[in-house]
Amino acid sequence: MSRQDKKELEQLNQELNQELNQELSEYAREHEGDMGKDKKTQPKRKKKKGKLWKKVLVVLLVLNNAAVLGVAGLFAMGKGSLFKDLVNMKDTINGAKTEDNGDLIVYNGEKYRYNKDVTSILCMGIDNEEIADDETLKEKGAGQADSIFLIVIDTKKNKTTLLNISRDSEVDINVYDENMKYQGVKTAQLCLAYAYGDGKEKSCENMITSVKRLLYGMPIDSYISMNLSGISVLNDAIGGVDVNVLEDLSNVDPELAKGANVTLHGDQAETYVRYRDAYSADIGTNNNRMQRQKQYVSAFIQKVVEQSKQDIMLPLDLYKMVSDDSVTNLNAAKMSYLVSLAGKSDLLDAEVITVPGKVFKKNGFTRYDVDDKALFEIILDVFYDKE
Repeated sequence: MSRQDKKELEQLNQELNQELNQELSEYAREHEGDMGKDKKTQPKRKKKKGKLWKKVLVVLLVLNNAAVLGVAGLFAMGKGSLFKDLVNMKDTINGAKTEDNGDLIVYNGEKYRYNKDVTSILCMGIDNEEIADDETLKEKGAGQADSIFLIVIDTKKNKTTLLNISRDSEVDINVYDENMKYQGVKTAQLCLAYAYGDGKEKSCENMITSVKRLLYGMPIDSYISMNLSGISVLNDAIGGVDVNVLEDLSNVDPELAKGANVTLHGDQAETYVRYRDAYSADIGTNNNRMQRQKQYVSAFIQKVVEQSKQDIMLPLDLYKMVSDDSVTNLNAAKMSYLVSLAGKSDLLDAEVITVPGKVFKKNGFTRYDVDDKALFEIILDVFYDKE
């Protein structure tokens, strides 16, 4: 183990010890006077959602002398697994030159070096009400990725960027048959990459492959897909989200008139984020929805940031609330490291950028033609450092 690794482990141990001491103090205060009392005479306490796992952690750490090092090691493992993927840029735009598969880019007379302190998570909202099992996969299919965000976390600059990617983006996708046998590549809407899968891990991995192609081979280390029905759960967990309604949706909800200031609750949040008129002659309906999604996500993040100042574990608690409605490769090690980052910086305060492009019709279907030059320059700004 290098000196730097040891130094990081020692720092993580110190931070973890502080957290544990706080948890132990809280636990002692809550249970003061309970010892020796008959269980029947003890007053019932309200259960605190999202806190149980922390108390279990405390008990395990108290019982195991090596546990502190184990959890610190867990953080270190998470850090290693989140930053292991390498840039693999095979295509570029006119006027750009690359070296070492895109590790170095020369563009407009400037040199850009890939930032190895960046990690990214592909987030997908799926148009199914539940995770596909074998039966629903046959009846309804895997579903499509209706909303697509790439979370890019720069731990060097303490900066997080959300790339809002149109589901209709035209891109090469891998095609598989119903037995998951590879059939080749076709150019289609990005959202369909999820449909050519099992509605679980294979669908997510197929989406990552296509998004990487769209983003010139930028690494994507992790993924999480969630049924869009989970939106209302997350929304209500933070007390609702305030929006100024961007377009008239009063035909589906009378409160959602254009210009109205509304605190979204329950299914209303899902409606606002998800609804579009699929039969409208206006080919820009998905673009309108993307604007609502961008607005909602920004407002949601701001509220989570504010509440996280009082409860640093809120992001993890929110994740746990929708774990049954989601598929992810974010394991305990990755989540532990991400939560530790959230408490030490402003990483939760994210900038939302919509991948630029224009809408067009092709074979009767709406497509989104990404502006390659503008996207390339966004990638340089988000994933690279200027030398």
